[in-house]
Amino acid sequence: MNADQARNRLLMIVLRVLVTVGLVVSGVIHFQLAPGFQQAAPGGIGGGNLLRIQAVMAVLAALYVLIRGRTTSIRRRSLHPVALPTKRTPRWNGHGSPLSLM
Repeated sequence: MNADQARNRLLMIVLRVLVTVGLVVSGVIHFQLAPGFQQAAPGGIGGGNLLRIQAVMAVLAALYVLIRGRTTSIRRRSLHPVALPTKRTPRWNGHGSPLSLM
């Protein structure tokens, strides 16, 4: 193995670890935030349950990246929107009340 191959292998290992840590942190944050979002629909599928599903998917993606370790799997999981937070901002109708949440 020459120096370039060794450096590339080391960079791939570092990238795998960073992506895995990022996805696990995202999953933990989603699990921590879930109870506060469930209050809108306590008995049904509310925001809390959706956050729990996203958390599980983020942890599964982290395991996939860690175990699989291919460049394509890292690229797919690191750019996958399942672990990205969503931001909802009110859209005003001009009369002082929100029209919808975007």
